[in-house]
Amino acid sequence: MRNSTSDATATRRRWLAAGLGLLVTVLGANATLIVLSSQTWNGLITDRPFEKGLAFNRVLQAQRDQDVLGWRGTLDSATLTAGTDHPLIFRLLDAAGQPVTGARVTGTLFRVVHQGHDRTLTLAETAPGHYSAHLVVPLPGVWDVKLVAVRDSAEFRFVRRIQVPPGGQS
Repeated sequence: MRNSTSDATATRRRWLAAGLGLLVTVLGANATLIVLSSQTWNGLITDRPFEKGLAFNRVLQAQRDQDVLGWRGTLDSATLTAGTDHPLIFRLLDAAGQPVTGARVTGTLFRVVHQGHDRTLTLAETAPGHYSAHLVVPLPGVWDVKLVAVRDSAEFRFVRRIQVPPGGQS
């Protein structure tokens, strides 16, 4: 005949072992995820995001000023392919549809999903209202282009997302 006290003790030990096993499994999975997440990209694409968020009213005012200015920009990135030197061409027109000449155009080309591949751009005026820069885009895929054109006290901001195909494709 079996002792009910020893059966109850054995059952408690099994439940305790199962509970501890589950706890160790959960803690191990959490520790693994913490280590993996700390070794990957943090997702930030801008420096000082909090300060930039606080300055959002200035961003809205700059957009209103740009709307009043009436300038329009277009970007020709069709010739860009990864790994080859091609021009990035920006056209800038005023409210009357006339080319905006004499502007200083600068900007950045950056890839949202990878850090370390950003390119700083300085575009030169090659024709009235046409600004271009030769650059080598290191990787194919989706890139963001942010340009700022300044002439006198007028400032025009331009942002576009472009697709860059692998080199050798048309």
